[in-house]
Amino acid sequence: MTTAYTQLHERKRTWTPVQVSAGNLLPGGEEVIQRALSLRILEIPVGNFITDAMKGDLPNEIGCKELLLSNIDDEINHDLALNYAAAVHPVPEKIQAEASKIAKTWIGFDAHPVLKAAILERSVFFVLLPIFFTFAATSFVIM
Repeated sequence: MTTAYTQLHERKRTWTPVQVSAGNLLPGGEEVIQRALSLRILEIPVGNFITDAMKGDLPNEIGCKELLLSNIDDEINHDLALNYAAAVHPVPEKIQAEASKIAKTWIGFDAHPVLKAAILERSVFFVLLPIFFTFAATSFVIM
């Protein structure tokens, strides 16, 4: 039986994070990339928010649980990929400390875990993707 959850799951592509070489950042974009990479600290909390949500009531539809489990795997892969990028483009401690404060605030925010995960994905990570493409397109080169 096909549900919205199984349809979403079937559209996902399997991918494996790989180490990247430093390459070149767009001149003037170094701090933008450092700040964007510092927010990688939020990837694992997003996975944890999904895990927390799975402890409660879930829609009783085929594929819901499987889709959520695959999203947790995606968050682990995102974390690994962003850590590879941060390894070749180190983030200054001051910038990372700012990101840690943001993460602490999100983790402590009193809201449903799915809401927190959805907001972070849509307002942070979906926004960061074009930033990476714009300022680091020649940098995140597969080794």
